[in-house]
Amino acid sequence: LSGREDLGGGMYAFFALNYRFNQGTGQSTTTATATSFWRQSWVGLGGAFGDVRLGRMLPVLQEFNGGFDPFGTETIGSTHTGGLNAGIAGNARMNNVIYYRSPSLGGLQIHANIASADQNVVTTTVVGTPPATTSVTSFTSGSERPIGVGVIYAGGPIRVALAYDRNAIDQKTKGIYGAWNFGFADLMFQWENGDFAGNTDQTVYSIGARIPFGAATAK
Repeated sequence: LSGREDLGGGMYAFFALNYRFNQGTGQSTTTATATSFWRQSWVGLGGAFGDVRLGRMLPVLQEFNGGFDPFGTETIGSTHTGGLNAGIAGNARMNNVIYYRSPSLGGLQIHANIASADQNVVTTTVVGTPPATTSVTSFTSGSERPIGVGVIYAGGPIRVALAYDRNAIDQKTKGIYGAWNFGFADLMFQWENGDFAGNTDQTVYSIGARIPFGAATAK
């Protein structure tokens, strides 16, 4: 669910509520103890200054990296490096976030986020017997305020981005992303380095492409 309302004078308000559920049963695919709309739930205010969002949402690093996956992080074909999805400790989503996006400055845009340390350490436990399993997600408090910062440039056929993320237990992730649209194909890559479970270091990367064939697209 999402919406936008123009307030006049170039200002606007907007919001999003994301909820994942099983189409066959209507039941949530994850039982999260903190919120029903546990995927994303935020409100925002925008204008000539850019926009500011408040609530639960993707941090900067996750906001960027899905745009450099040919599958857009969807389906099992995804090459998404994805922080937590790859084992790196980057935040997948965070609670109690303030997120700022600057206006585009000649194709250059700055993103930054900060969050409370409260309710931002995520523990997920799978319960039940396959195929009837449920992921139970709980949120506890950490020792650090999660922060993220990044810059993304889009001009002509080129898109590049840099991002940095620190979570509530002081684990850090860095990302570099790029894409070049050659017309016949859109080539893209992702590279991330960060703290793994146990605070060991891990690097993950992907190289991918979208190749259009008339009404179809090969990924």
